[in-house]
Amino acid sequence: MLKYIVNSENRHILPAIGCLFGVSAFRVTHVFLNPPSSSTASDGLRHWINAQDTLGESPTSNWDPLLYQLYLATTQKLSGGIPELVTWFAALLSLSMIFAWWYALSRILPKATALYCSAIFGLVPEWVGLYSFHLNETLFLTLLGYAVGLTFDCIHKMTVRCFVVSTVTWVLVSLTRGIGVPLMVVSLLNMLSLLNARQRILGVATALAIVLPFSLPLAIKSYTSFRLIHPFGLNRGNEIMARTGALTQRLQLSRDGASWSYSFDSARGTDRPLAPISDYRTIRHGEVQMTIDLSNGDYKEEVNLPFADSQQALTLIGDDIIFTLFGVPWPHVSNGSSYAKLGWYTRWFWGILFLLLPLILWLRKPLLREERLLVWLIFSWITIQFGGLFIPGQSRYRLPFEALSLLLLCSVAFRERILTKTVGKTDLGRVPDTQYSLDRS
Repeated sequence: MLKYIVNSENRHILPAIGCLFGVSAFRVTHVFLNPPSSSTASDGLRHWINAQDTLGESPTSNWDPLLYQLYLATTQKLSGGIPELVTWFAALLSLSMIFAWWYALSRILPKATALYCSAIFGLVPEWVGLYSFHLNETLFLTLLGYAVGLTFDCIHKMTVRCFVVSTVTWVLVSLTRGIGVPLMVVSLLNMLSLLNARQRILGVATALAIVLPFSLPLAIKSYTSFRLIHPFGLNRGNEIMARTGALTQRLQLSRDGASWSYSFDSARGTDRPLAPISDYRTIRHGEVQMTIDLSNGDYKEEVNLPFADSQQALTLIGDDIIFTLFGVPWPHVSNGSSYAKLGWYTRWFWGILFLLLPLILWLRKPLLREERLLVWLIFSWITIQFGGLFIPGQSRYRLPFEALSLLLLCSVAFRERILTKTVGKTDLGRVPDTQYSLDRS
């Protein structure tokens, strides 16, 4: 086997494998030097406490999407609460993130190029520091890579089997973070458009058979707990905070004599997203207090602040855009390691990429099938994130854009080499979709 590798045309892959191995070792070492057990940030602490009483009676344990809570609960059981073992599982998840995005990259790039690009993915400071905290974005980022890669597989092979596998993965993504739902819908519609009529009918029936067994029980449980149907997590608190323009929120929930409270203070109060160029600070201010009575099977909500009118809403959306694109990610950068704090500088890359991406895509048109899918995924993220006051903008919420846009950038940067190697000196504008990715060696 070794003789084959050394003597074959693939020998240039060996340095790429070595590079990826080095990055993998760095990520594992970083987690052990900065273990999640040392983090007491509010979100991470909430996830850890909720996992100790998975899907319990507390409304707050049913607030977030299900899957990360199950993952943390499994980690707690398998580790017995031993900090070193908890860190070991976090390191494995950090490691799996690289290979998830390598899988997606390998569907659209030559083998060695995919390895080098996945090493770049593994070195992004924000994504390194992320795995030193108990945040559901850690599992989300990993699953998103696999979901996108499996969607590419379906685009190439156009079989119902690939569609089913991809659908299952997208459901898992959606059960980790709510933003996965619109991404899943876009991907499923894209894959269905490539199938013939018979395959579409079978694909839709299969997708419903997969999604409904997951979503129906969770929808019933959320309705029982909150009298609201939210199988993929309840976003009502974030929505109210977004629509009132508040900077902090205090939730008080009661049911049949029992009560629960939850507090959140946004890091935007001290963040300066445009520093050192500007001293711009958020226009959000004040505290929204929500009192929710769940007794007698009712959902009675009282909010102390009025919702923003249309003019105020536009101003708040503009503020959210600035903080989402240019803000310093909290807590994994602002409170993270020295390497993670490099994200204070690299945050400019994501904001500038967001502004320049339309120009880059126009210069590299026509887009190929995989690239068009990524554009639609990014557009769906923009629609949910900035299309209305659904959630208050946070820098951590740009994670889907970071991953998808970096993948898209890798594709448009290297596709000319792929197409030239595959079909010769053919005009890129006349290369049919079926020619793409025929040769990834």
